[in-house]
Amino acid sequence: MIELNTTVVQKRTDGSCAAYANATSCLLASATGEYSVQVKDGSISLINPRPSNVVEASNTAVTNNTINKHHLADDAGEWTKTTLSGIAAVARMQFASAVSLIQWSGVSAPQVVAYSSGWFAWQQGVENTIVGCIPDIENPTEQILNQVNELMFRVGVHYGQTYDVWKLTSPMDNGMEVDQTVTGTDVESVEVFRTEFACFAAAAAIQLFTSLVIGMTFWGYWRLGRSTSLSPLETAKAFNAAAVRDAGSNCNGREIAKLLGDRKIQYGVLDDEVEQTVAADYVPTEKLGFATGARVHRPTARHPSWSECNAMLEATFRMKRRWRRAVNHGSVVESAMTRHSVTA
Repeated sequence: MIELNTTVVQKRTDGSCAAYANATSCLLASATGEYSVQVKDGSISLINPRPSNVVEASNTAVTNNTINKHHLADDAGEWTKTTLSGIAAVARMQFASAVSLIQWSGVSAPQVVAYSSGWFAWQQGVENTIVGCIPDIENPTEQILNQVNELMFRVGVHYGQTYDVWKLTSPMDNGMEVDQTVTGTDVESVEVFRTEFACFAAAAAIQLFTSLVIGMTFWGYWRLGRSTSLSPLETAKAFNAAAVRDAGSNCNGREIAKLLGDRKIQYGVLDDEVEQTVAADYVPTEKLGFATGARVHRPTARHPSWSECNAMLEATFRMKRRWRRAVNHGSVVESAMTRHSVTA
């Protein structure tokens, strides 16, 4: 068994400096209990640290008669290396604490100061709980018992996952079984979808409207007298591409492919295509496009890009406007000189 002793000095309710000394002594023994637990993402947490149903274990190997003159947390003998002694050692490290009250005679009035030793007392913050002349300290017995119960529960879970089955069954009382039926509630998140019919109707109306608008562009397609598709050959034929000019104007994609056969086309400078630009009137320039290999050759120089062509056209337009203004000005001057000579 583990002996737990707590002594707490608590102030009186009448506001005087008198206090109560509340002493509690508990004997903690090995037992089998039922815990309410919650398993979430592989982690186990206790809903209530106090087991609801407790049955004291009578199969403890070490009885009170053999350890009444020994401290399980201190003795290093082989016989004391038990689970119960380990729990006692951990409990002593966590909860063994003391609080000392010292009265100082200050300049203005005497003061009472609380000094604590041990991790548990420091965690409770008892050094800052002086109210008047008595420290306001809560009784920690319930908190300690809850933490010891959880410690023993964690040890039991670890022991069951670590050691072999025979080590668990050999010290069991008669009539106890290893296999147990555990009842619980499985809680999980389920995605539930709900249809917003107003949004659904608006989306359906927009989709129907766009389908009607696009369908209007195909109105009368049956009058073509052939099947239509989005074949690139049909698109090229519709734009009168040079590579498919030999095919009939009403051929579909399959017919154009049969007529062309294995003809190879290439993108480059067209030999028989010239165009006239504003920059140089009546001066043939090279034109890029798709055609058969015999009608296409590689460019001899870098062709200007679209932005460069735009800049060249704007510069040409500016030059022409200046030239027209200069010509008009010269005509006016010439007309004035003529009128002047006639008048003279």
